[in-house]
Amino acid sequence: MSKLELEIDKIRVLCNKHKVAHLFVFGTVLTGRCQSGSDVDWLEDKALKNPFLRQSLDTIKQLIHGLRDKDLAL
Repeated sequence: MSKLELEIDKIRVLCNKHKVAHLFVFGTVLTGRCQSGSDVDWLEDKALKNPFLRQSLDTIKQLIHGLRDKDLAL
Protein backbone atom coordinates (compact mmCIF):
# COMPACT_ATOMS: atom_id res chain seq x y z
CA MET A 1 0.00 0.00 0.00
CA SER A 2 1.41 3.40 -0.99
CA LYS A 3 1.85 6.41 1.28
CA LEU A 4 -0.97 8.17 -0.56
CA GLU A 5 -3.33 5.27 0.00
CA LEU A 6 -2.52 5.33 3.71
CA GLU A 7 -3.23 9.06 3.89
CA ILE A 8 -6.16 9.34 1.48
CA ASP A 9 -8.69 10.18 4.20
CA LYS A 10 -6.52 13.09 5.40
CA ILE A 11 -6.05 14.25 1.81
CA ARG A 12 -9.81 14.25 1.21
CA VAL A 13 -10.44 16.21 4.42
CA LEU A 14 -7.90 18.85 3.35
CA CYS A 15 -9.35 19.03 -0.16
CA ASN A 16 -12.85 19.51 1.20
CA LYS A 17 -11.66 22.10 3.71
CA HIS A 18 -9.92 24.13 0.99
CA LYS A 19 -12.62 23.54 -1.64
CA VAL A 20 -10.36 21.57 -4.00
CA ALA A 21 -12.66 19.84 -6.47
CA HIS A 22 -10.03 17.76 -8.28
CA LEU A 23 -6.56 16.89 -7.00
CA PHE A 24 -4.06 14.96 -9.07
CA VAL A 25 -0.60 13.53 -8.50
CA PHE A 26 2.16 12.91 -11.02
CA GLY A 27 5.82 11.98 -11.06
CA THR A 28 7.69 9.34 -9.06
CA VAL A 29 4.79 8.62 -6.73
CA LEU A 30 3.07 6.97 -9.72
CA THR A 31 6.11 5.19 -11.14
CA GLY A 32 7.06 3.15 -8.09
CA ARG A 33 10.39 4.96 -7.78
CA CYS A 34 9.22 7.08 -4.85
CA GLN A 35 11.55 6.71 -1.87
CA SER A 36 11.11 7.72 1.77
CA GLY A 37 12.65 11.16 1.17
CA SER A 38 10.87 11.79 -2.13
CA ASP A 39 8.43 14.65 -2.48
CA VAL A 40 4.97 14.27 -3.99
CA ASP A 41 4.01 16.25 -7.09
CA TRP A 42 0.48 17.63 -6.58
CA LEU A 43 -1.72 19.34 -9.14
CA GLU A 44 -4.93 21.19 -8.40
CA ASP A 45 -6.71 21.33 -11.73
CA LYS A 46 -7.80 24.99 -11.64
CA ALA A 47 -4.25 26.14 -10.89
CA LEU A 48 -2.91 25.13 -14.29
CA LYS A 49 -3.26 27.89 -16.90
CA ASN A 50 -0.53 27.00 -19.42
CA PRO A 51 -2.21 24.91 -22.16
CA PHE A 52 1.04 23.23 -23.22
CA LEU A 53 1.89 22.16 -19.67
CA ARG A 54 -1.71 21.03 -19.15
CA GLN A 55 -1.55 18.88 -22.28
CA SER A 56 1.73 17.33 -21.16
CA LEU A 57 0.51 16.60 -17.62
CA ASP A 58 -2.82 15.22 -18.85
CA THR A 59 -0.96 12.16 -20.13
CA ILE A 60 0.74 11.35 -16.81
CA LYS A 61 -1.43 12.67 -13.97
CA GLN A 62 -3.76 10.57 -11.85
CA LEU A 63 -6.84 11.78 -10.02
CA ILE A 64 -6.77 11.11 -6.28
CA HIS A 65 -9.62 13.41 -5.18
CA GLY A 66 -12.69 14.36 -7.13
CA LEU A 67 -15.76 12.97 -8.77
CA ARG A 68 -14.12 9.71 -9.83
CA ASP A 69 -12.05 8.98 -6.73
CA LYS A 70 -14.30 6.33 -5.17
CA ASP A 71 -11.75 3.60 -5.97
CA LEU A 72 -8.27 4.98 -5.43
CA ALA A 73 -5.83 2.88 -7.42
CA LEU A 74 -2.23 4.02 -7.09
